[in-house]
Amino acid sequence: PTGENPAACRSKLVFATRFMAETAAALFPPYVCEESFQRRWLDAMTKLNAYSAELRYWKMKDADYVALGHGNLNTDNAYFWRDRLGTLECGIFDFGGFGVSSLPHNLWWMLNMAEADQVVANLDTYIEAFVNRYEVHGGPRLTPDVVKMMIIITAMQNCMVMVAAIPNSLKMCSAKEFATIKDRHDPRVAENVDGKSTLRSCIHVLNGTIRLFEELHGAEVLEEWIQEVYVKQWGCFAKENMATYNIVEQEGTTRWG
Repeated sequence: PTGENPAACRSKLVFATRFMAETAAALFPPYVCEESFQRRWLDAMTKLNAYSAELRYWKMKDADYVALGHGNLNTDNAYFWRDRLGTLECGIFDFGGFGVSSLPHNLWWMLNMAEADQVVANLDTYIEAFVNRYEVHGGPRLTPDVVKMMIIITAMQNCMVMVAAIPNSLKMCSAKEFATIKDRHDPRVAENVDGKSTLRSCIHVLNGTIRLFEELHGAEVLEEWIQEVYVKQWGCFAKENMATYNIVEQEGTTRWG
């Protein structure tokens, strides 16, 4: 695998599964409690880690899908005003992550703080609008299916970032507190904690990326990338099933052979 140590990766994922299905279950879709979902998610996310470097390369290898862009263009990094004639104008700030990057990667990082209902229902429309306007303004014609595959895989990578942030979330709101939270509007997770929005952002993005994974078939998208790109286009052999990877679980511990 080209990501982090498989044992460390799986440990984080198992911890995240318990957090979503038990500790903070009220904040996530009911299907996170189902064994079938948990197995599918653990399998896919472990594979994602196994192909970490290859996926980063793939998102950057075709120059048509790479451009200068803002790395975190959520709505809180935009501002609006009207000129003297009343015309609505828009500007952006926070250019710390500005640079050459994957276009679909940056598109996801524009959408990851949006409402999951809207993204899941309208992602194809968003992609079509972007592809059309990008070409009108001088960009190459992009293939919508490739853009969508890159966005979904980027969302899964974003999910992994949020998984790593769960321990910090539990410092900001204890497991005991989570047990009494009924929805995301509870002030304990909806408002800033110590002047920071970190907890709210983590819960929101983790929920959104989980929903995108399940409802837009992230496991199947990743498997399609493995078979169509890694195996057929690049001529490589698919890696072992990283979800098992000679794992023997005994009494709550994991041994990697």
